[in-house]
Amino acid sequence: THVRGSVAMDDLSSLLATTAGLAAAAGAAAPGSGGSADGGSSRELRSASRVIRHRLSVIIGTLQRPHVTINVPGYPGELTEHEVDACLQFRARLEEKARSADDPNGRGCREIVDAFHSVEEEPYALCRFLRARKFDVDAVMDMVEQGVSIWTEGKKHNFFPDANVAIGNPISVLRTQYPVVYSGIAKNGCPTSYFKAGRISVEGLECVTTLEKLTNLGWHQMIYTLPKQIAKAQKKDPDIVRCEGVAVVDLKGLKASSLNARTLEVMKSMAKINQCFPEVLNCMVVLNAPGFFSFSWAVIRRFLDPRTAAKIQIFSDENKGKAWLFDRVDMDQILSDFGGTGPSFDEVLQEEQGLSMKRRIVELLSMAPQGKKNFEFDLSDGETARFDAYTRSPAGGHITIFKDDEVVKELEVKRENVATLANGNGVDANGPGPYRNKVLSDLEGPASFKFVVETKMSEGKEQDHFLLVGDVH
Repeated sequence: THVRGSVAMDDLSSLLATTAGLAAAAGAAAPGSGGSADGGSSRELRSASRVIRHRLSVIIGTLQRPHVTINVPGYPGELTEHEVDACLQFRARLEEKARSADDPNGRGCREIVDAFHSVEEEPYALCRFLRARKFDVDAVMDMVEQGVSIWTEGKKHNFFPDANVAIGNPISVLRTQYPVVYSGIAKNGCPTSYFKAGRISVEGLECVTTLEKLTNLGWHQMIYTLPKQIAKAQKKDPDIVRCEGVAVVDLKGLKASSLNARTLEVMKSMAKINQCFPEVLNCMVVLNAPGFFSFSWAVIRRFLDPRTAAKIQIFSDENKGKAWLFDRVDMDQILSDFGGTGPSFDEVLQEEQGLSMKRRIVELLSMAPQGKKNFEFDLSDGETARFDAYTRSPAGGHITIFKDDEVVKELEVKRENVATLANGNGVDANGPGPYRNKVLSDLEGPASFKFVVETKMSEGKEQDHFLLVGDVH
């Protein structure tokens, strides 16, 4: 049995004496001291030794006696002798790789571990990675090295700092089909997210972006959104040190068709990204799980790290799921949609996206070749609305707008300056991506309106989909 909070000093002395360790410190020491080459080298090595000893003393101090103790095994302040040694060895190997001119992946490994450097102290980052592999240094180094190629791909785009650019359309529109928000802080200090997965529409989502581009959004969420939420929590409570989140997933209304081969491919891609961010899920509760989800969960679980899967609790009984949530998050931090006294999901979504409209009208119309669909809505006195149409239809469509049974506008929905697929028929999953057309910007109430949408797709087995989004002011 190891003694918690101790360190094997023999192992530390060996670490300090290694050429790699001294060279790593020398790279950080001030170069260019005067004197002979040999004298200069000796001074640099002595200086390097002092630097590395000081840095490691700080690291060891935080690992053993952090300013905040979480009282959970595997975190600073609750480490065994073996675990402290593993942290030091892991750090030394990262430093050695980062400074090796012969290792093209070296810098990437260090960058991955330091991804949350603005909100996560280094000892907590080291422990987070090591917990993912039970403090096996060789195994965690393998995990990090495998993530470098994925990391490098995201880095080419600066990890998509603009969510709108990441998906190719306004993120606020995507959220109507893929609704996720952050709101509140759990009792353990972790930011809480809410995902209304039951409101996902794969068809509507693909009118706004591609499933592949959701991977871009995954980078944005991990590099920009999560640290922002943690920083917000730390501003309220400086003692928050975890870079983890509590997730609430609501499956109410989920259709079995939403969990198809395409969505599973996206989950696989997202799982690859998550390889660069181990142990960021503190816990997850899945509410209102339908009967068919047990089969889907068996498939999804294969993509997840076993430690991650073990943190997920699934409830078909809504009340039991909420009881689990109430035990972990205070009522004033829980959205009103889930029984708390906080704001509603839609209120948070509107504030998060900086939207100023009074309300938003969203309608997804799906139709077979040569099909036609319509929908109706009312505007009150003083209300105005502007509509955009989103689709990935290769053939496009035609929209007729009625105001109190009188035609006020007709327009074509088409991809600008891009040739359609052969004959404009069918929807090829690998074909052109979604596009957006402005429909109308000056609808005024009081009045009743009707939109009639016709597809120009003349044949084929697939349906065409048009997402109409209207902002009412």
